[in-house]
Amino acid sequence: KQKPFATLPRAQEAARQARAQGDKQVRVTVRGGVYYLAKPLALEPQDSGLTLEGATGEGVVLSGGRRVMGWKPWRGKILQADLSKLDLPDLNFRELYHDGKLQPWARVPNFDPKHPRTGGFLQNAGVAEANTKTKFMYREGDLHPEKWAHPERAWMMFHDSLNYETQYCPVKSLDAANRIVEAERGVYVLSKGNPFYVCGILEELDAPGEWCADPDSKTLYFWPPDLGRRSDAGRRSPDRAPQTTDRSPSDRGDLRSDRRRGQETRAELRLSGEVVIPALQSALISLLQQRDDA
Repeated sequence: KQKPFATLPRAQEAARQARAQGDKQVRVTVRGGVYYLAKPLALEPQDSGLTLEGATGEGVVLSGGRRVMGWKPWRGKILQADLSKLDLPDLNFRELYHDGKLQPWARVPNFDPKHPRTGGFLQNAGVAEANTKTKFMYREGDLHPEKWAHPERAWMMFHDSLNYETQYCPVKSLDAANRIVEAERGVYVLSKGNPFYVCGILEELDAPGEWCADPDSKTLYFWPPDLGRRSDAGRRSPDRAPQTTDRSPSDRGDLRSDRRRGQETRAELRLSGEVVIPALQSALISLLQQRDDA
């Protein structure tokens, strides 16, 4: 407890060393905090007998996300951050968390926080083909693809005529002249008036909380929902993300997160909460079972 580790992989390494020296049962107690994993934590045959447990009464979170720092002004209240050094496999992520809360991907119409289930939708103007599951028309003025630099990057959410299925998929095609949008896939037949929205378009980033990433410049754009209330615009302030440091091994195998705030001045604008991209879509912990050759 006097010299806890800062990371799970380091604690796992020490546990394996203890097992190699004859300890059959090793217990690692994880102190409260958020632990960011650069890759899945794999429990393999050499980890047999290892127990990972959270400290009693303390909240423990294992996160495969990437913390975003180094924010700078872009346009108005929208900030930008460089993603090129975050070791992301690609920029095809579709979730962003600020202060632990999921933020809306830049979309039209905007997300309605007062009516999250029933608001924030458009209604289609009719189906483009009989018995179609993917193609419908939109009303004049609802969408403005002529101002989108990359309409091929758009995603859409829509409901079918029976409201059985919620489809969330890329936009396959968009015919601006005839105001027809086609989804990449569909399950049930559509009808006039079904709700939908379109997202993933940088030009539609126009409301607090919205974000969008540009894969060409590897830049993340984000309008913090509380920037106007809790930020110091125009002043250089330290990032708010927790910083972890490696520590020496301890005999008890305890683990804790270092909650000290970073002291380096890295951003021109302060975010009141942490911004995290959930980069690892696979399970954080993989259990590899030893093959039974008997």
